[in-house]
Amino acid sequence: MAGWNADTAAGPVGAGTVTLVEGSSFCISSANGDIHPEHPHGAFHEDTRILSRWNLTVNGQPLEPLTAETKEPYRALFIGRVPRSDGYADSPLIVERLREVAAGIVEEITIRNYSSDPSECSVSVEVESDFADLFEVKEARVQRRWEESRAPEGECLTVSSSWNDVRKTVLISGHGAAATARALTFTAVVPARGQWNTLLSVTPAGADGAPS
Repeated sequence: MAGWNADTAAGPVGAGTVTLVEGSSFCISSANGDIHPEHPHGAFHEDTRILSRWNLTVNGQPLEPLTAETKEPYRALFIGRVPRSDGYADSPLIVERLREVAAGIVEEITIRNYSSDPSECSVSVEVESDFADLFEVKEARVQRRWEESRAPEGECLTVSSSWNDVRKTVLISGHGAAATARALTFTAVVPARGQWNTLLSVTPAGADGAPS
């Protein structure tokens, strides 16, 4: 099902919402690219929400959205600014998130440093997968509570959940990441007037744990 429409109207999704669609998969996020479980956001595959939270922070701060451009129905570029810790509006760090939806999602994160000094950043992507049914999400009545297990290993986090006799798994990985039970984390050293990037993927898996 291709996102929310007149027949599948959801509750308020928030200002500046961006929707990407590819076949039976779609992704709904906020203007800075984040996905929040308290809204009818998410990455959906075959009527199941495989991502209910996907929040990027740099130095502990969410991105200030600047623009979001849908390049194709299944691909968008989100551009945001890293807020300065001293409260000044002008920041030398600009973040680009190029997201593509297929069976899961692939996202390239690029941090550009417009300063004459190098910058070391703590980058984190917080992840949740509630495996809620599409109609539970659109009607804001997610009630099933899956029994969840999380297995971080190297650059990859595997989230598995079971409910009755049903088991679902999603694989989240990031090039150069240190996976924890809740997030993928990176230490990014961005050269003066240079850039740093990484590639993340979210892939639903079959009952045997292999990518579907």
